Amino acid sequence: MTRIYLCICLFFYMVQSSNAHTTRILFIGNSFTHMHNFTTMVSELASFSNDTIVTEQSAFDSHTLEKHSTTEETLQKIALSCWDYVVLQEQSQRPVMDEITFQEKTLCFANKLDSIIHFHNPNAQTLLFMTWGRKFGDRELYKKFPYCSSYSGMQDKLAERYWLLGSKLAAAVIPCGIAWKYFQEEHYINLFDEDLKHPNIVGSYLNACMFYSYLTKKTPEGILYNPAGLEKKDLLVLQKKAFETVKLYFPTFFNENIKQNN
Repeated sequence: MTRIYLCICLFFYMVQSSNAHTTRILFIGNSFTHMHNFTTMVSELASFSNDTIVTEQSAFDSHTLEKHSTTEETLQKIALSCWDYVVLQEQSQRPVMDEITFQEKTLCFANKLDSIIHFHNPNAQTLLFMTWGRKFGDRELYKKFPYCSSYSGMQDKLAERYWLLGSKLAAAVIPCGIAWKYFQEEHYINLFDEDLKHPNIVGSYLNACMFYSYLTKKTPEGILYNPAGLEKKDLLVLQKKAFETVKLYFPTFFNENIKQNN
């Protein structure tokens, strides 16, 4: 195990030496993060615009932030001390539960991880990966939490809780769920896997465009990288909406003359 992490450190050192503008980002989450090589998509989008984003992940099925706070692999990767950003993605149901669960589970362990991140990476920024509601609501939770009976109700609660979490941690929230809501309710492109909760490859691509837009402060519009094999018009719609959503919530990030990719 130690040999593996020494190799990772050497790799990051070589990349940093060859490109002064390399951005290194660690994603901590679950299947919402690791499906369809989402983190690789972020790197690939960057390479198409002559940027370098090196990604790593610690993501396991059904993992919560609470579990990550004691998971050896997660803690070892954080301790590499080479990250510019570390992304936290909570298990998709926890943020919409009752206030006590939110405070004692999500907020408590997000705080713990945030402290560990900054202990090992003093200059790193913690980012929060806002997820999305179930396509037809959550059949498991709706009896106890009526707002979970529909997609929009669950999505609105997720957004509310992620904004609150971001304010508590002073961390930026990448509002992937907000962009998902647009495609669910206004301009329909299916982003869901067959289980109606996980992303399909199109959904993961949209998420990657969101992170690309935030990290590079550029629009992905016009980038030819198309892992989902989408028609050009749909590819452009996803790219445009991702950038519009990020720009809406981070307006000071962007100058009037936005860089376009030709």
